[in-house]
Amino acid sequence: MPELRQLWSMLEGGAIMVVEVRHDLWRSWGLCPRHAWGLLAIELELRGGSPLTSTVLHEDLMGRAVRAMRIARTQPWPLARRRLVATRRCLTCDFVELAGRHGPADPLVEPGPAQRTAIAPMAELARTRTWIAAAAAVWSAARCPGCGVGGDGPRCRPHLLQGPAPRGERHRTLERLEALAPRVTRYGRSMTWRGPTARPEDRAALVEALGWMGGWGPPA
Repeated sequence: MPELRQLWSMLEGGAIMVVEVRHDLWRSWGLCPRHAWGLLAIELELRGGSPLTSTVLHEDLMGRAVRAMRIARTQPWPLARRRLVATRRCLTCDFVELAGRHGPADPLVEPGPAQRTAIAPMAELARTRTWIAAAAAVWSAARCPGCGVGGDGPRCRPHLLQGPAPRGERHRTLERLEALAPRVTRYGRSMTWRGPTARPEDRAALVEALGWMGGWGPPA
């Protein structure tokens, strides 16, 4: 399955740490919503609730978003918004479209027998649903009102790009992102040796980061 192979390569093959891949992820502002949440689900289902790869990626992206919004405060919006527009397609979408044109999958990043056995129960996403629901009291208030799922958070990046963003809204968005980014960082460090214990607000930070980057449809 091409989607699984490519997402698995980010986890086991370490592709997310390759400089060229990271540069492409900067240009695409991460993966599309389907594959960003898919990567998170694979980590949660197959790694027992430690989504380190998703967290590392979104820590990086949130830092870039904060820097972009700081510059956007002082620029005309048509110019400022260009910093938040993706200039590359989702890597996994590209892989799926081109799968069959580049020969067999690399066996080094192909899911092994143990992972294949674990894939069947993934359809129910039991661990993912439990993990997301555990911090819902925190992240539900941060949802984008434009996504139609409730919440009083900042407009997500896709909705922010759809219309004008007055300077007041840009200031508020920046304040929310500046508060969110350190929580994503803390959550990532909680999964390392001698890292801090993750709090509900830290776990919720990754949900909020994915929601802001690509929209709030999947967790809703």
